Amino acid sequence: MSVLLPTNGALSNSAGLRSAAALLRPVRVLHLISGDGRDPGLATLLNATERQTCESLVATLSAANEWHAQLQAQGHKVTALDCLSRHRYPLASWQLRRILLQERIDVIHAHGHDAAPMALAVAMQLDRRVIVTPLPGDQAGRRQARLTDWIHQRADHFIVSSQQERDRLMTLARISAARISVLPWVQSPSRFDTLLPAEVARLRTEFGAAARPLLVCATRLSSGGGHRYLLEAFARLTRAGLTCAGLNASLVLVGDGPLQSSLAWQAAEAGLTDRVQFAGWRADALALLAAADVVVHPAVHENWPTTVCEALLLGRPLVTTDGNGIRELVGNNERGLIVPPADVEALWAALAWTITGLAEAEAKAERGRRELRDYLDAGRVAREHVGCYQRVAAVQSSHEPALRAAG
Repeated sequence: MSVLLPTNGALSNSAGLRSAAALLRPVRVLHLISGDGRDPGLATLLNATERQTCESLVATLSAANEWHAQLQAQGHKVTALDCLSRHRYPLASWQLRRILLQERIDVIHAHGHDAAPMALAVAMQLDRRVIVTPLPGDQAGRRQARLTDWIHQRADHFIVSSQQERDRLMTLARISAARISVLPWVQSPSRFDTLLPAEVARLRTEFGAAARPLLVCATRLSSGGGHRYLLEAFARLTRAGLTCAGLNASLVLVGDGPLQSSLAWQAAEAGLTDRVQFAGWRADALALLAAADVVVHPAVHENWPTTVCEALLLGRPLVTTDGNGIRELVGNNERGLIVPPADVEALWAALAWTITGLAEAEAKAERGRRELRDYLDAGRVAREHVGCYQRVAAVQSSHEPALRAAG
């Protein structure tokens, strides 16, 4: 049974007619993805969305890759626009326009700064609604400031993952609260419920957790990951461990990236070769987080920290740097410990406290698991997204003044 799109007494005639037509079917949403087109969180959201209320399609600026194939295998319609080179933008815009018309799209949800201008340009021609979700790195510099301002003015709505990001948009971009929804990144409870204890135990044995506490950091080895500060803090922790057995820990870095060789050199220079393991990308990363005595997230900047969500939903002790959305997850150190980014002294102290007081840290983590399970539940967050799409689809477009002026 189709869910009715809400109505609004202030609708223009054209918006009212469109809303009336939408009463006969679910709201139709096209997700337009920036970057390389790999977005596991979006895949979770799509799979949790009830298709009788919202029909979702995906288009990426990237070429086709394995993520597209995975989505298609799950029954989702995906188009690779293959326009990461700007000279391909005209053709991609034409393809996007054709998708909007053929698929009767009501709302484009643009994920990222690169996707938003294309979405808005085409939507303004066809009188469609546009929702924008900023992604990491969307803090545009001077050369893009005018384009960013244009996006802020023309987008019908914004979906952000934290109150901090909402406050930034309201303060710096002067976007009204009515145009912003705060919806957390989704997590599927089944991912955590189906982890096998035997697999977790095997990983603890593989990485030596029986002999000493196991620290796990799972994030891409890039400049924003903060790994060099973690290695500095861990070197100090290891030196302290020579006189305190409780600090005699090992560290596993899960993930790959451009800084792997330089971080390996840093670990060797600090004499940590036998205590730091570079595990690379692993399909069993979630189980490895579950095997950790402490999960460490030293990121310098990140929009929505998936690893923090996963650690909390696994009930693992957590040390994380402060950042966008972190305090909404961790609270005021109630569910883990928060330290400033790039602060080696604070990071080492938090790790030392956590390792030497694992019982209290585990109690914090278990409390966090219970409290956040419903908040991050994919089904609940998907329903809130659908409600947002329905509301935006039903109201008068912010593009219409520009259309009238152009005419």
